[in-house]
Amino acid sequence: MDGAGAWSTKEGELSSEINFNTTQLHRPFTEIIGTAGHEVGHFYNYSLRTLDPKNENYQKFDCSKSGRHSKIFKGNVEP
Repeated sequence: MDGAGAWSTKEGELSSEINFNTTQLHRPFTEIIGTAGHEVGHFYNYSLRTLDPKNENYQKFDCSKSGRHSKIFKGNVEP
């Protein structure tokens, strides 16, 4: 990964994380889980980029130029 959303352990291994804004934890549990699943989908689509070093365009897997989710993202994440 290029460091976006990642940090290094003291051993030098890269790790990723999804952060939750505590001001949003008042929402119903099912909504929080839905948001978490959605964000895991973004991470999954980002990880597809790392499988092909020639693919410089992460957006291809995740969002279109307009900022909407791409068909690839929807196909990978939505039921």
